[in-house]
This record gives sequence, C-alpha cells and structure tokens, in this order.
Amino acid sequence: MKSLKIFLLILLALILTQNVFSQRKLGGKAVEVIDGKTFVIETPDRGRITIVLQFIEIPDPEQPLYQTVKEHLEKLVLDKTIEFLPKGLTRQTTIAQAFLSNTDISLQMLRDGAAWYSLPEMKSQDAQEREIYLLTERQAKIEKRGVWSIEN
Repeated sequence: MKSLKIFLLILLALILTQNVFSQRKLGGKAVEVIDGKTFVIETPDRGRITIVLQFIEIPDPEQPLYQTVKEHLEKLVLDKTIEFLPKGLTRQTTIAQAFLSNTDISLQMLRDGAAWYSLPEMKSQDAQEREIYLLTERQAKIEKRGVWSIEN
C-alpha cells in the first residue's frame, strides 16, 4: 500500500512537471538555420538548442523550393530573439511552437506558403488553434503562395 502511494505521488509530480514544462516559454537568439523548419537558438542559461517547428512540413532536400523555404526561415528568424514552448524532445532536438514578437513562426510559414500543415500533429492542438492553421493553409493554397504555386 505504501509503495502504491509513493508511485501515485511520483506519477502526479511527473504529470504536473510536464504541464509546467510545456507551458513555460523559453528564449534565445537564433544563430543558425538548418532547414526550413529547424534552427538553432543560443540561450543564456541552456546553451545551444536545436528547435524543430511543430505543426508544419517542408519540402525535402531533393524537392523544388527546398532552398527557398530554408532561406525564407533564415530571413524570419536568423539573429533575432525567439521564444518557444517546448512540446517534445528527441535526442538532438526540441520540438516546439516558436514565436517571433508573439507571432507563431509555424503559422507564418503556412501563411507565406513556405510549409504545409502537418496532419498527424493536428491532434495535439486544441480545436480553435487547429482551425486557424487550417484556414491559414487554405488561404495560402487559394493564393498559390510558395509551395502551392507548383502543381502536384
């Protein structure tokens, strides 16, 4: 019985810690862009963190517009202060929702036609945010911006 209580306390602590972690914005200066959805931030207290933008997909290196999309992200973030909400971790990267002056960078990439909405990730968004992403992507498609300017 005592071990069950300890287990439940540890489980509760982990759940609360995850909630706090996922709600805390961190920040730093973007110092390198790796591709159209991945960049490196230099933080004052955590060093370099590689950020992968959540909710979007970009062209693969062999596809048209890959380099254009990378350059677009460079113009958006390089040498600027970026805030981010960590949403997941891999060995080398932090999957995050990132912001430049309160502008959601993934949403801006969708609006500019530099990315498309990642359907598998939409389940992790609340309904209101998901609708904004879908409408933003739809508008870029209608206007044939960026990746939507190429057939297929």
